[in-house]
Amino acid sequence: DTAQNIEYESKYVQPHAFGVGGSFIKNNWKVSGSFKVSSGLNAQSIDIIYVEGIYEKAMAKRPPNAPKPPNPFDGRPERYDPVQTLDISCSYIIPKTDDRNWQATFGLSLLNVLNKKNLVDQVFRNSTPPGFTDRHSIGFAPNLMVMFEF
Repeated sequence: DTAQNIEYESKYVQPHAFGVGGSFIKNNWKVSGSFKVSSGLNAQSIDIIYVEGIYEKAMAKRPPNAPKPPNPFDGRPERYDPVQTLDISCSYIIPKTDDRNWQATFGLSLLNVLNKKNLVDQVFRNSTPPGFTDRHSIGFAPNLMVMFEF
């Protein structure tokens, strides 16, 4: 916030990340994989701080005798849980030759093989009662690749 000279950490900051990966190529085949573990994303982002300010202003405008609902911002963690992913892929290349003026690659990727429900964000909803809706990264996702080059 440059107007008030206040700094906020981005919600995408992950100060601790560890990844290991590798690949193996034999003839026209390539197999690769990677495993990543990282600290959870920032749960106290500027988006949450902004919405909390709006919520507090709305609570201050309530009638004096109105019952006070539980504060959904109490007890929020500093970070979401750590994130883990395991990805594997395999591809096969049909190379270009003097007789064939095209090349083809066929591949299969398996993303998030462990099917981890990694929490990446929470969105405040002014529902009854007000609270947060979790947003998770994609679960297990197979992808097929077919590529032709002329």
